[in-house]
Order: sequence, then C-alpha cells, then structure tokens
Amino acid sequence: MALSQRPFVLPAEPVDQYEVRWWQVGSNHDLPIVREVRGLYHVNTSWEAGAPFIDQWQFFTDGRFEGRGGSWNDWGWMSWDSAYPSREAAIARARQIATERLAGLERRAAAVRKWLEDTK
Repeated sequence: MALSQRPFVLPAEPVDQYEVRWWQVGSNHDLPIVREVRGLYHVNTSWEAGAPFIDQWQFFTDGRFEGRGGSWNDWGWMSWDSAYPSREAAIARARQIATERLAGLERRAAAVRKWLEDTK
C-alpha cells in the first residue's frame, strides 16, 4: 500500500550529505513503472554546474539528476500517493496494477471477439 507520509525518518537536526531513498510506481499507459528516487541533503555545497546547494535536497530518479528543492524538513510539496519504502513493496503494487489492467484488457478482447462473432 502506498504511504500517506514520507517513507523515511529524518534526524532531528540537518545532516550534511544525508541520503534518503524510496520507490514510486508510475505508468506508461498499460504497463506500470517502478522508479527509485533518492534525495541527498546539502547544508552548503558548491556545485560547478550551477548555484550552490544551501539547505536543499538534490533529487535523483533512477540515478539521473532531476532537480533540487525543499529544506531539511520541508516536504509539504511532495505527494506520497505512489511512494513505497522498498523496491519489493513497489514491485508488488506494480504487479497488482498490471494484473488489474490485464483483466480489463481481457474483458475488452472478449467483447471484440463477441462482436466479430455476432457480425459474421
């Protein structure tokens, strides 16, 4: 089951280079997609590719840099509707979604077969 709150606990005080990780289940039409999301916190880190990270999280999805945002404990902008604390939990949900979608596709295929039979 997806979480209504973040799938990790932060220490009370900011910790430089602190890393958090969770998995999200998304979709590309018929197939679910499981993505690993990682947040890396910076107290004050210079960055050659742009502005320094000061009291910010750096986010990666499947290892690719996605952006920055929030401060140490400011996660109000994040939705946890499709977040899971482990890859296994995310895969289990993705399999459930795929099974439900397959059942729907099979019902649609049966309706098409019936129509083809009825219109001979």
